[in-house]
Amino acid sequence: MVKQKSNNVRLGLFVTVTTIILLVSVYLIGNNKNIFGSSFVVSTILNNAGGLQAGNNVRFAGINVGTVKKINITSDSTLMVDLRLANNVQSFIRKNAKTSVSIDGLVGSALINIHPGEGPAPAIEAGDILRSADVMGTSELIANLGITNENLALFVQDLLEISDKINNGEGLIPQLIQDSIMASNTMQIMHNLNIASQHIVNTLRKLENSIDELKNEEGLAKQLMTDTVIMTNLRSLSLELNEKISQKLDTIVDGISETSANLSQSTESLQQILEQVLEGNGALSQLLYDPEMARTLRKTLENIEAGTAKFDEDMEALKHNFLFRRYFRKQDKIKKKEEMSLSNQ
Repeated sequence: MVKQKSNNVRLGLFVTVTTIILLVSVYLIGNNKNIFGSSFVVSTILNNAGGLQAGNNVRFAGINVGTVKKINITSDSTLMVDLRLANNVQSFIRKNAKTSVSIDGLVGSALINIHPGEGPAPAIEAGDILRSADVMGTSELIANLGITNENLALFVQDLLEISDKINNGEGLIPQLIQDSIMASNTMQIMHNLNIASQHIVNTLRKLENSIDELKNEEGLAKQLMTDTVIMTNLRSLSLELNEKISQKLDTIVDGISETSANLSQSTESLQQILEQVLEGNGALSQLLYDPEMARTLRKTLENIEAGTAKFDEDMEALKHNFLFRRYFRKQDKIKKKEEMSLSNQ
């Protein structure tokens, strides 16, 4: 009897403890899933659920603020996901907030992240629909990571090939490493380039200083750069010179044109004379082509020359004649006076 009573007490204690544990577990699970607390429902539209299921967590700023209530397929490319959120976070989530699907850790379950929107907006209300953010999913990240790994493998393979060529002495780099003469020449080239770059820097610095001096000193260059009156006068002078040169050029061109016209007329006249000579008209044609006329002209010239010589002899005789001697002496004196006056001038 005592033993049976002890067993009943133990059974009662076990049932009581089990019931208490069950009630606490149900309360904790319900509290976590917002079953017993006050909540409101909003929706979001997704293109890919990414393994999301009803009951998965909803997070805002890294904190669990609700659960996924239901997932409905609305078309072949969109999903309508209902979210049950706690009332105590309603004032912090705005209507311009966006949602995205992510994974809890590396191998955890899918969940919904709510991201704050940009700019001011009123607080969210029950029945609102949140927009989804264009965030790369885990599968896309893994695919991109695979592509990156492939590219990295190709890069490493190229590095290995380059390393093999260097070790085998192929190309310029092994020669620079192994050939001391080429390495020395390369160092000399780099040294010369360094010196040349320093010279260029010094030249640019001197040029900059010269420009500063031109800006600061009161010289012709400074006046030409800053004095608008001088530049205006130079511009006016340039315009006047240009106008005068244009006028002179016009005059020269007109003179050349007139000379060309006169030359053309002279050429035509000469052509006509040549045609007349060639046709045998006129005295010039007879002189050129008539031998008798040429002999007569030559004889006439000889007679004129002989007559001139006789005339000189007669004049010389008259100078010595006492009748004309005084006259010629007077003429000689007058001639000498004229020569002396010209020489004094």
